Amino acid sequence: MNQGIIAAILSIIFYLTSLLGGSAPQATAPKAYSSLEQQTVSSIMGRRAVVLGDKIALRSGPDTTYPAVTALNKGTEVTVLQAENGWYRVRSSGGRTGWVAGNSVALQSTSRTDSTKPMILGYYALDGDSFDAVLDHGRILTSIAPSSWNLSGSGEITGAFNAKLMGESLLFAGNHGLETYAVINSSETSLLLTDPAAQAKAVSSIISALEEWGVHGAHLNLGGASRELAEELTAFAARLAEALHGKGLKLSMAVPAQMEDSHDSAYDYRALQEHLDFLVIMAFGQHHSDTPPGPVAGADWVEAVVRHALDGVPAEKVVLGLPTFGYDWPSEGRAESLSHIRAMEVAAAQGVKVRWHSQYKAPYFTYGDGHEVWFENRYSLQAKLQIAEDYGLRGVALWHLGQEDSGIWDLLKSYS
Repeated sequence: MNQGIIAAILSIIFYLTSLLGGSAPQATAPKAYSSLEQQTVSSIMGRRAVVLGDKIALRSGPDTTYPAVTALNKGTEVTVLQAENGWYRVRSSGGRTGWVAGNSVALQSTSRTDSTKPMILGYYALDGDSFDAVLDHGRILTSIAPSSWNLSGSGEITGAFNAKLMGESLLFAGNHGLETYAVINSSETSLLLTDPAAQAKAVSSIISALEEWGVHGAHLNLGGASRELAEELTAFAARLAEALHGKGLKLSMAVPAQMEDSHDSAYDYRALQEHLDFLVIMAFGQHHSDTPPGPVAGADWVEAVVRHALDGVPAEKVVLGLPTFGYDWPSEGRAESLSHIRAMEVAAAQGVKVRWHSQYKAPYFTYGDGHEVWFENRYSLQAKLQIAEDYGLRGVALWHLGQEDSGIWDLLKSYS
């Protein structure tokens, strides 16, 4: 990693401490990264800007000597990604990036998230379409949960992300008043829950990571725990919550969907909610890659999941986790996951019509030699948003960004 990137990352971390309320170790911004540059980067990352002139050039570099890649018309909105020598690197709504002169656009004011509005949490990866979705639509969210750390059975925590992209992501969140949650993934939960020393190490490591990056809380995504370890799982959540709350940090957890007849889960909703700030009920997986074809999250099934969750958990602690993807089942074998746009491309290429299931409130189609596709779109999401509203839930969470029907963003703007 070159010195310029190292300096940028350190400056971002330094800035995040004051911006997001973390308590990272005191540090001095490297001399290689001037205070002016630091201030500019921290204040503009993810800001929206509007083109002022009748038509301006979007260039391949921050100078008029670089060739124009396209032109932007007056009134066009762009997302600012970087500043250098009076120029901004911007991203247009069509996904094209380039440089414009700083005086050719007007930065828009940013508004802080209204704490009285329902939560809209976005899970995403720090690259590709997923991160692009945050840049384009993140202002509609109230909270973000970027892919973050892996937790081993021995309590070791490792960052599973690009530090520069994580810094940029958190700067975006800070500039738009979004809450930030570090996702703590583990597939070795059973090992962790049976080793007190590993749990102590995990608690200490998680706190250190949150404080270093200045995020608001941890979001546990733990798997592999058997029903016999339900009490141990709750005890670990209680221990971690007490430590985090003592530092002014939050703790939430992703939990699998359960029905009235679920008896094999280590996740005791009623016991966990006593310690967590909120639970994200992952209301999908009704059908998946290893089941026969069917809706990923039929509306009737989702409502049953919600009703079960509310039997012991206050509505203000329930966030409804919603899918943005679908599956393509062949006549035999495992299904393949696919995004909304891919589903529409397959339907168009096969010359078939997308149908709507009135009971499940989900789109689907069949094609070829026994293929069956079920996926999510703006209308299926609207049905599930209505469930969240009807039951007065704390909000919704999208798993994960970058796969969604672009039409959901207009729905989420009016979600209240």
